Amino acid sequence: MDKYGNRSYYSVLPLLRSKALSRTTKIRMYKTITRPVVLCGSEARCLMANDEENLCIWERKVLRKIFGPICAAGYWRSRTNEEVRQLYGELDIVTEMKKGRLRWLGRVERMSEERVVKRLYQNTPEGSRSVGSLS
Repeated sequence: MDKYGNRSYYSVLPLLRSKALSRTTKIRMYKTITRPVVLCGSEARCLMANDEENLCIWERKVLRKIFGPICAAGYWRSRTNEEVRQLYGELDIVTEMKKGRLRWLGRVERMSEERVVKRLYQNTPEGSRSVGSLS
């Protein structure tokens, strides 16, 4: 998990816990303050499967804090993952990252041939190196 995303989350946590703010305000705060911090630079970030899972877990933690628990049959319980997903009603953070990478790839494909980014993207490494060699 991104340390800056956690910093952003914990900085707004007192507001997310507040009873004075509506749920829609809290979701708007998450979308405009916390989520962009995590998504910043995600076009160039390579995620492993466990990184994706950790990001989904982190996002559900934030959304559970926003939506709060449920009082059912006289006792309080946390919302399930499916309940959180239905209440939020938008794409999860990993899907947004993948969309951003595809959007960036489209931009690179449309760039002119002399741009450095386009040349690096089209470059194919030549030669070989021995196993375990760093250079």
